[in-house]
Amino acid sequence: KNNSLNFLIELDKIWINKLTIYYHLEDFIEFDKLYLELPAPYQMTEDVISLKINTLQIQNKQQEAIYLLQQAKEYHRSSDGANPDFINELQLLVDDKSIIKLLKASYLDIFSKKPETLIQIFPEKLNGELELGRFITKEFAIAINKSLDKILAIDQIKNEDKYNDIVQVALESRFGVFGWIVKDQARGGFSASGYSLGERDIVIKDSNDEAMLICEAFIYRDMKTTQSHLKKVFNYHHKKEHFIILVYDLGTQGRFNNKWKKYFNETLSKLKYPKGFEIDATTNKDLTDELNYRESAIKIGMTKHGKNSNIYHIMVNLKYKV
Repeated sequence: KNNSLNFLIELDKIWINKLTIYYHLEDFIEFDKLYLELPAPYQMTEDVISLKINTLQIQNKQQEAIYLLQQAKEYHRSSDGANPDFINELQLLVDDKSIIKLLKASYLDIFSKKPETLIQIFPEKLNGELELGRFITKEFAIAINKSLDKILAIDQIKNEDKYNDIVQVALESRFGVFGWIVKDQARGGFSASGYSLGERDIVIKDSNDEAMLICEAFIYRDMKTTQSHLKKVFNYHHKKEHFIILVYDLGTQGRFNNKWKKYFNETLSKLKYPKGFEIDATTNKDLTDELNYRESAIKIGMTKHGKNSNIYHIMVNLKYKV
């Protein structure tokens, strides 16, 4: 047994010596040839892994160095999740300017993707929704939630455009990172009369300045007001896949739930819509719980219109104080 152990120790020294020589000679072909012949446990020893990562650094193979270091971390991680000192030292070696360049390139590549692809790359904790309409609707809800945190500052506002200003600021703080643009009251499409340009409350555009989604906002009063806004939103843009209707409720908190149910379950199905975009009331879906706004001053639902159009409805109670 002692003879076998001594043999392994000597063999280990031979391997390390050869790898060290190849490293200093920058003979990476012979280095890799010997490295790949080593048993897997030896490849992960401190001396060998350090030499290997150094050779990758010299060859500017930064991505391979990062991947190998991650393997070494998993191999050497202790039961309490800590890394050995030599792993931490290797991490410092890898975390130089070259990795900053690599990450920057990856960042630029990620944010150059189309919005539909980009939202699937984002970490779940950012939003959690993978379909564009739902993603943007959730962002509106997050923005509205932030606005409600400042309710004392907006309690006396009576003009819906001023409410939109607050929501827009909150949206810009998040969408700006994606390269998306938030526009307010941009003239475009057709007005309700059909003879002049319409006033679109909030327009979300991608990095190419192309509209992805249009939001129409109004203060909830009666069916006539609701009918006007629900009909004209279809004429604001030639793309009619996703829309958001943002409804501000100035009523008391105690009546909010019933008002939402009446609006979503009764009023919407009674309205008249443009030909080809009639509502399919059997598919109406309340998303409030699904998007984590149960027992809040925010209600969310989706209605389907025609073949491929969705309207996301967000009702917010601005008088939520009890």
